[in-house]
Amino acid sequence: MRERALQAENERQTVELEKSQQLAQAYQELEDSHQQLQETQAQLIMKEKMASLGGLVAGVAHEINNPMGAVHSAVDVSMRCADRIEEQLGMATSLEQVRGTPAIQRPLKLLGDNLRVIGQAAERIVTLVRGLKSFARIDEAQMQMADLDEGIDSTLVLLQPQVKAGVTLTRTASDLPKTWCAPAQLNQVFMSVLTNAVTAVGENGRIELAAETKQDSIYVRIRDDGVGMSEEQLSHIFDLQFRSGATRVKMGSGLSMAYRILQEHDGEILVESEPGKGSLVTLRIPIRQERPTEQPIERAPQ
Repeated sequence: MRERALQAENERQTVELEKSQQLAQAYQELEDSHQQLQETQAQLIMKEKMASLGGLVAGVAHEINNPMGAVHSAVDVSMRCADRIEEQLGMATSLEQVRGTPAIQRPLKLLGDNLRVIGQAAERIVTLVRGLKSFARIDEAQMQMADLDEGIDSTLVLLQPQVKAGVTLTRTASDLPKTWCAPAQLNQVFMSVLTNAVTAVGENGRIELAAETKQDSIYVRIRDDGVGMSEEQLSHIFDLQFRSGATRVKMGSGLSMAYRILQEHDGEILVESEPGKGSLVTLRIPIRQERPTEQPIERAPQ
């Protein structure tokens, strides 16, 4: 009887050991799968960010090319005006002879006009570069006290080349408090949601952006009157590589990235939409006076 009991105990321990080994193996496989999923998600988000960056760079390059073309043309005309004035001065025997003559006054007027064109072009380029620097925040710390109004404004400056002539984009003035956050990441969120709105309205439509402070959070609301989405589509909008099918909206992993960034800020993103009536995206960002120590914000994949 004693031998049978020992044998039964050995068998039980063997079974338990096998189960433990199987559980350990299953846990390891699950951990490996989770790691692979995270790596795949990071790669897809990187792909989306690179695609967005390509469109952003193309738009900025186009916007810079226009004023640069105006500068080039103005410089050429100014040089010819200078040559004409020099020629007239060389032919004149006195200052009174050329003063007030059309041969001098016309080139002088063109010079003044061209200087104004060059000044306007330079101002446009400076605005674009300032907006790009503010949007990317390359030379600044990842986490800092930031002005989200500034981030929204810089995003709108860079987005402008993508907005069609028939689209009206309005921004209600706001005075948001500074908050401890990763501003470059939040700028990516603003760009992603606004780009979706621009795509949704197409050639003609309206996009409205408003921001306000309520209690301990900042709320940024972006409304468009575009194609909208069905309840079925809304249930998948935060999935990686989401496409809305029959509509013209192409979400990609942009909203998935936005969702993740806002989660890391202890915020949230809410989407309301109806086919044919447009969408309303609400971003809630908690106001913080310093970085929380209990739940540090991780850096989103770059």
